[in-house]
Parts: sequence; C-alpha cells; structure tokens
Amino acid sequence: MGCKDWDKNVDYYELDKGFALRKVDWEAFSIRFAVYIPNNLFSQNQEALRNMLKDFDYCYEITENGKRIGGVMIEPNWMSNLFLEPPNTYTDDLFNELRKLLLHWSDRAKQIKTRVTRTQCTFLQRQGFRHQDSRRCMIRPTEKFEVSIDKEFIMSRLDRTMNEELIQFSYDAFKLSNENPAEITMESHKESISIFFEYFNDNEILHRASSVIYDTKTNQIAGVCMISLWGEVPLVYDIAVDPSHRGKGLGKVLLQHALSELKDTYPTLRLFVTLGNEAEMLYHKMGFRSGQDIIRMYIPAIDDVSEGS
Repeated sequence: MGCKDWDKNVDYYELDKGFALRKVDWEAFSIRFAVYIPNNLFSQNQEALRNMLKDFDYCYEITENGKRIGGVMIEPNWMSNLFLEPPNTYTDDLFNELRKLLLHWSDRAKQIKTRVTRTQCTFLQRQGFRHQDSRRCMIRPTEKFEVSIDKEFIMSRLDRTMNEELIQFSYDAFKLSNENPAEITMESHKESISIFFEYFNDNEILHRASSVIYDTKTNQIAGVCMISLWGEVPLVYDIAVDPSHRGKGLGKVLLQHALSELKDTYPTLRLFVTLGNEAEMLYHKMGFRSGQDIIRMYIPAIDDVSEGS
C-alpha cells in the first residue's frame, strides 16, 4: 500500500502491516505521553510535562488493526516522543512502517532526524538510522552559595546589547570543543541566542540567574550561562567557557550563581550534557543527578550518502 503524502490537514494515514496513524490534539496526546514516556527529563509533575507539548499540531496515536497501541510526534524530516502503551512492545515491523512514512514525506536533500530512548535506538539502527549523539538530563536542588570569583574576572548580567558578542562567543567556544566542528554553524547560534532573548529575557528571576563572565585584561567574554524555563522547571539553556579559561572554576561559578538566584522561586535546576563531555564530571561533583540517555539519530540526506559512498 502506498503512503499518503504529508498534509497538515490530513488526520489519518493508513500504513502496511495493520498500522495506522490518527492525528489527535496535543492535550489528548500529552495525557498518555506524560504517563507512558520514560521520565528521563525529571519533570516535576505530569502537568509540567504535558505543557511542554502545548500547541504542537503533529501528534498522532498509533493503531494496530484498529486498536490504539501508542503515540508519536512525526512530520517531514522529524520524529520524536514515540511511546507504546502496555502490554504492547516494540517490533521491527512498526519501526519499518514509520521509516517508510518518513522517507515518503521528507525532503531527502535534508537529514531525517529523530530523538529516541536507548531501547528504541536498537530498532532504528536496523532501519538504517545513524547515531548522532547521546545526551543526558541532569538535575539538582537549587541552593544558596557564597559565590566568589578570581579578581582577573568580573561577572555581570546578560543584556540584549550583548547579542552579537554572545553569538560569536558561543559559536567559537562550541566549534573549538566539538568533535564535529563542521556541524556547528553561525546561523544556528544566531537563532539560538535570538530565541533566548525573545522568550526568556522578560522573566526577572531567569534574567538574574543568567550571567556572563569577562576577562578584565582583554575585556572579552570568558564564560556564559543562560537560564531558561522548560516545562515550568528552570533549564540551563546554554553554558560555555572559553577554552583558554577552562580549568579555572568558571563553570562552577556560573552554575553556583544560577542555583543561588533561583533558590527562592524554583526548587530545582535541570541541564543537558552530551555523553563523553568532560563537563559531566563537574556537574556530578556539584550534586546533579543523572537521568536516562536521550539519543539523537538520523538518516543522512541524499547528498551525505553520495559523499560517503
């Protein structure tokens, strides 16, 4: 059976092997999502977890032979938040049908990306998905600290006037430390910084918790920590230290400042760390608890495949 073309106005897609996708509104989807998805994001309550999906319009329930078995968020070039309801279990047939649908819907000049759990990863590998990276959510209670910093540095609040400076710093810091620097683009960092200031700068508590450290000798940024709100829980949106200043405790100072400023309003702070990043040891020593792995995978774009052949 051929797959229907993707259309945001189509509510039902019949697949092979008895599977089908039926569009549901985000509220109906989020109730089951909050119950059945692994709690690897340390959401404090189901309502907060549900609110992370607010207003998404590509939520589908998965049916097999007419019976609902789970759900998934899927659209051209993207799939995430796949779950099954007990007693149903994952099968190669299900992942094969989802892959076929993605291949039919997607722009093959671009990568098809997905975010999955470690259990799902095994099935997707058999479907030709490649591992991009593995990240881990970490959390700790907020706490008041006596924050001190070496006299060669000065700490201040973030400000919109720093926009271009922050974009350049973030780009340089991540490009130098990333194993695949070609994946780091200036455009992605421009978009990321713009989103932060657009959505989070009006929250005074988050504004106070975010900070930038300058090297007083060069007047250049040495470190930055940006705190946002995700699912009603504070999240380290971005944290980076200039490679030339690593090992001086600046990352610890940035996080202690954030934890202190958040203490009176929010009970916890979350962050994400890429597995293999040495910063995870810092977070561990500071009392952050590790959650389950969140794995990003992809099917290469057609050009990527031909170049790698």
